[in-house]
Amino acid sequence: MTADRLAPSLSGVAADTCHWIARLIHDWRERHELDRELAALPPGERHRMLAELGLSEDDLDALVTHGDQVSTLMPRALALRGLSLEALAHDHQGLLHDLQRTCAHCADPRRCRHLLAEDAPVADHDEVCPNASTMAALKG
Repeated sequence: MTADRLAPSLSGVAADTCHWIARLIHDWRERHELDRELAALPPGERHRMLAELGLSEDDLDALVTHGDQVSTLMPRALALRGLSLEALAHDHQGLLHDLQRTCAHCADPRRCRHLLAEDAPVADHDEVCPNASTMAALKG
């Protein structure tokens, strides 16, 4: 393959890499800003907020650290099963919080992302998703 034929693909790879790095920096800044805001809360307010949401400190840490996977992967996993994030938020808010908490503690988000990107069958995604049984029960 000649250098001329490689140039377009290399520039595409470089652009993709730059976009990926910019996204990492953006996500890092958002997480650290959220960390600062949460740390600035008076202890009583923080505990009240956690109690209202039914979260532990560990859950909150996981959601702050892995919030991007919750906000991007979980809606796609729900849609794969014909479920709506909006409907869950309206009809089953407590259950939605449980699904989000579980997603934030996922052991294999990289595999989840890959399966969702390749439009894998539900059965394949069920093998890695800790929310699979809950989503199956919701689907009926």
